[in-house]
Amino acid sequence: MSCNNHKSPGYYKSLLLETIKKDDLPTFMATLKEEQTNYERKLSEELKSNKNTILHEAVYWNSSSILNFLLKNSNECVINKQNSDGNNILNLATLKQLDWVVDKIITHNYSNEICSSCNSHGDTPFLSAIRTGSQTLVNLYLINENTLEYINDQNKHNYYNSLHVAVTTTNKNFKIIKLLIE
Repeated sequence: MSCNNHKSPGYYKSLLLETIKKDDLPTFMATLKEEQTNYERKLSEELKSNKNTILHEAVYWNSSSILNFLLKNSNECVINKQNSDGNNILNLATLKQLDWVVDKIITHNYSNEICSSCNSHGDTPFLSAIRTGSQTLVNLYLINENTLEYINDQNKHNYYNSLHVAVTTTNKNFKIIKLLIE
């Protein structure tokens, strides 16, 4: 009887997804080490057919322990990687209304590419913040040194600016509209 200790890549992807869903950082780290692959390559590897990376899945499941670890140990390339909807981590965190993640990315991992990247709907992360109707998220973007750039963001498909998006979105927030006018 032969014993094969080699496990398939699918096994590791499945195990990583389960640890992310449970926000089980010790098992997550042990799984990453067990597979013995290049760490950065592993973080940018797609786990599902929707092209979500480990970081996308951690945002999706709001796995705070794993997210904190990954955000401290990820490079800009991993954070900017887009899924099948064209969402990078900042855009997805905005859509999921994870203001603590958005704040962390903006303050520690800022790059113009991450903040100006458009998803498949044509929205930048700032326009996504407006679409959520979250004044907290909009304020996080506006207190940043690149406020003027955000205000001038336009949807890549219909060329709506931030005020137009705020007025026409289904999650209309009049405080956001007033803020953008001022």
